[in-house]
Amino acid sequence: MANRAIRENLLARVVSAYLWGEEDLNSSTFDAIFARGAEADLEFIASVFWSVRGPAVTDDQRNLIRAFWSKCVARSEESPTVPKALLSALSRLACFLETADEEDRRLLEAVASALALLECAPNKIEVLNDHFEPMGWSGSKSATWEANARLIDHFENHSDLDLAAFARLRRDEMRRLIDDLKRQELDSEKSENERFE
Repeated sequence: MANRAIRENLLARVVSAYLWGEEDLNSSTFDAIFARGAEADLEFIASVFWSVRGPAVTDDQRNLIRAFWSKCVARSEESPTVPKALLSALSRLACFLETADEEDRRLLEAVASALALLECAPNKIEVLNDHFEPMGWSGSKSATWEANARLIDHFENHSDLDLAAFARLRRDEMRRLIDDLKRQELDSEKSENERFE
């Protein structure tokens, strides 16, 4: 137990150095972490990234997190068994996605299989609902909501009819909310610009 706490403390320091550009994903430190093959280490790193979400995260840091996610997905694709816990931990990083480009879709599809863990939840709707509201954002709030909304699309045609109906309803609610947020952001930007004229 104490050894794990010490290891997690060291991993958190590596993550911090990585986010501040003092450590590289292709460094010997990360090579050792990935080579060790300890899924728990990678899950912990993903949880540290998730814990720093919010307005202070820069675009460069967001790209570093996506690069880590991508490397984990590549590693999982080479694994003889699906690392469900790791993919589940990575699914929380969806809050760092801002586009619907091919790479973002690839990352989402990789962790969507981990969302099969949802099947074990006694209340799937409650679990699903709890993971879509952003805790924080950097830049546009509507862009953060859009990234989270893309995850719910995976459940629109779910075999659980109640869950599928919930996903469709939630998706529609989120789209209306996103449209409202975009209008508010545009109005706010216009107001700010008018002050400087």
